[in-house]
This record gives sequence, structure tokens and C-alpha cells, in this order.
Amino acid sequence: MDKTVAKAFALITVLANSDKPRGVTDLAKACGWSKSNAFRILSTLVELGIVERAEAGARYALGLRLWELGSKVVDRLDVRQLALPYMRDLAKSTDETLLLAVLDFENIIYLEQIESSQPVRAGTRIGGTAPTHATANGKALLAFQRPDVVDRLCCAGLTRFTAKTVTSKSALEGVIAEVRKRGFALVHDEWQEGVAGVAAPVFNGDGDVIAALGVSGPSHRLNVSKAMELGPPVRNAAAKISKQLGYAGSTHGTGH
Repeated sequence: MDKTVAKAFALITVLANSDKPRGVTDLAKACGWSKSNAFRILSTLVELGIVERAEAGARYALGLRLWELGSKVVDRLDVRQLALPYMRDLAKSTDETLLLAVLDFENIIYLEQIESSQPVRAGTRIGGTAPTHATANGKALLAFQRPDVVDRLCCAGLTRFTAKTVTSKSALEGVIAEVRKRGFALVHDEWQEGVAGVAAPVFNGDGDVIAALGVSGPSHRLNVSKAMELGPPVRNAAAKISKQLGYAGSTHGTGH
């Protein structure tokens, strides 16, 4: 175990259990360290935005950074549990693979999957990743991010996986504008040849996109016509999950 990381966590724990800001001497005593050691770790945590100096002066308290990170984890746990019944319903009605994913910048991470019962099917694994710009779940997530997220993703480079992969910023912006307009994303043969997908965004109570619900299957079954047909049911299921998470806005159109 890294001693510095362990000490930082110990200090965070002490502050988390404190009902008011605490001074360096007090914190050093609580942790059983020297004052200089406590100050060094506090300074690092302040630079990271995890700890803040209180207005009273040389006193410290936890900032909002940990709350922000923790709320993301809670959102992910909540959305997975809430999404499962809708995923099961869609799996029965479509007999295709259902996927729930979250954004991790260049990639998406799959939180949950219900596989199709058909012998030829598309799927991944829970905890698996896929490129954001080349998947339906990824585009559904990307469409409702701030513009700078798209800018950074494009600057990082849009890898070409097939002849149909979107690799330019202008093309990607056009695609996600269409996703915002209709409320769901479509992908055919962009990441893997022969694989298609339909996905819609899931919002939390603050109006942030925290996940995407998608259907994935072989392109010959999930052709453009079939994908467009599945778009509204997927969007409606995602909207119901969003509502349970406290979202009161619209998931269909640019003014979500």
C-alpha cells in the first residue's frame, strides 16, 4: 500500500467526519502525524480541489470535488437498477441485445447487458468499452454534452474502424445534431462490420446525461428501417428511466 495515498485518505476521512473546519495542528494530532506532514498532504489536497481553506484562515474542510465524484457513482448505481426492468421489456419485444453504457470520454463503459436469445447476435461484456464516436450508445451520450467535450474528443482524434466510421468533426457534429433532434442515435457498421445499434440518452434530476440505453444487433436484422422503428420505443424507455431519476424535461428535441 502506498503510504502517501493512505495518509491522504485518512485525512479525508477525518475531515469527512468533522462538523466544522479544522486547523493543521488539530488534524495532525487526530492523524498521529507531525504538523509538517499534515500540512504537506493538506496542500496537495487543496491543489487537487478536494480540500478547501475555510474563510476563518488556517482551517480546512472538504470541498465539493468529492461530492461531485461520489454523485456520479451513485447515479451509475441508481441508473443500472432502474434500467433493468425496461431493458428486460425491450429485450422481450425486440429479441436483440440490450446495453446500458456511461461515458468515459473517448470510450463508453457498459454497465449492464441483456443478451439476445438469437444464435447470431451482437453483444459485449459488462465493464467492456467501445469507442464513443462509433457506437449508438456513445453518440446518444455525446449529443447532450457541452460543446467543449466534442471539441476535445475530436482533437484527441476520431479513429477509423470501418469505411462508415465518422472521422471528421463536422460530420460528427452533424450526426449528434440529428440525435438531439429525434432523441435517439443510429449506427450501422461504424465500429464493427455487420453490427448496428439504436440508443437514447438517460438524464438525471439535474438534467445531465448519465447513461445511454441501447439495442444492438446484426445489421441484416437491424437495418435502417428496423432501427428507425425501434428508435421511439428505446427513447421512451430511456425517458421513463430519466423520470424515475428526477428528470422533468423533454428527451426529444434540442431543448431537452
